[in-house]
Amino acid sequence: MENGFSDERIYLLDIVQSDKLEMTLGTPVWNGSGFELGANLEISGGEKDYAYLWSPSEYLNDAFIANPVTTDSDKRDYTLTVTDSRECSCSATVSTGADGMDQTAFSDISVFPNPATEHIYVSFFHRSESVRIQLVNMLGMAVWEDSRHVETNDIIKIDAGDFPRGLYLLNIHEKGNEKAQMHKIILK
Repeated sequence: MENGFSDERIYLLDIVQSDKLEMTLGTPVWNGSGFELGANLEISGGEKDYAYLWSPSEYLNDAFIANPVTTDSDKRDYTLTVTDSRECSCSATVSTGADGMDQTAFSDISVFPNPATEHIYVSFFHRSESVRIQLVNMLGMAVWEDSRHVETNDIIKIDAGDFPRGLYLLNIHEKGNEKAQMHKIILK
């Protein structure tokens, strides 16, 4: 103690600890005009008033919202970074290819969602004079079948809500293409 003053000081700290910021991204969902990337987004913890940033952004309708839409047909990984009001952030990645839709490398056809519940969609990114589609159960019986002409960006909707849950094969045969495509579909 020098000059009658003490060097001892008392500090009172008020520490506020918020929950850790976490998120999960689900499978992209077809909304009728494109794939909605953040449709199954769940965020927990952190401080509310979240900011969103998706990348790459050039294929999205808006990179700064929770659930942007892309009409891009290529397989692509999108990363979402969520930042809370205290500048804490976390990131997750979702794919618009094999994870969310069953796409084949040799064709411009995608089948989604998989697993499916009520509907299965078959999207054509090219024109085809004649396409035959069959949904076959594991006993080898066709439970749904259709033949038609398709144009670029046509989407065929299969109502599958009344089919028993389980594993199915979706066979797609295009006139002029020797190989039929086969997609495994799970109905939940």
